[in-house]
Amino acid sequence: MKIFGLGFSRTGTTTLNETLNDMGYKVRHYPRPKSAIELAALKGGSINSQEPNTQYDGATDIPVIPFWKDVDKILSGNAKYIYTLRDKEEWLTRIEKYFEEKRNVSHLLGYEEIMRKTVYGDVFFDRKKYEQAWDRHDKEVREYCKNRPNDFLILDILGGSDKPKKLYDFLEHDNPPEEFSHWNKKTSWQILKNIIIYRHNESTC
Repeated sequence: MKIFGLGFSRTGTTTLNETLNDMGYKVRHYPRPKSAIELAALKGGSINSQEPNTQYDGATDIPVIPFWKDVDKILSGNAKYIYTLRDKEEWLTRIEKYFEEKRNVSHLLGYEEIMRKTVYGDVFFDRKKYEQAWDRHDKEVREYCKNRPNDFLILDILGGSDKPKKLYDFLEHDNPPEEFSHWNKKTSWQILKNIIIYRHNESTC
């Protein structure tokens, strides 16, 4: 069984990823697939990984979104999907601030630019395009998964309405913690370190 996060960035994707890892799964955050076949294989590095030959159990964040329905067909339904979301207006505010901060800090990686444009409609924040992308994705996910309650979970991590128990029950795990640890509150130097490592690996490939 494979596990895929279907939420947009800034909906708790990092927290979901690290919680799944704590549960014993090996899950990639922000993988770099170029096709559904690559994503279904779940092998290789990610923006935060130095392990290009690692076999993974799942993946999260927006590189999953262009391919997930084709991946589902490839895996013949042998996968579970976790859709992280938050209040739409709050998401629009947060993603605008986040992307503007990244614009001022450093240039984007080429793959990240492609993913943003594919998923959101533009590399940097455009309210109309991003809101349309949110609405379209939300409708598509709910419609596709409406008859698969055992394979599909909606999870509001950041709003605080959902607790780890909901995720643990969905994946049939015992002993959940009381609360999610919000992993994206890591220090800025650690984020910068990951980017430097990633770019070094890219330049030496």
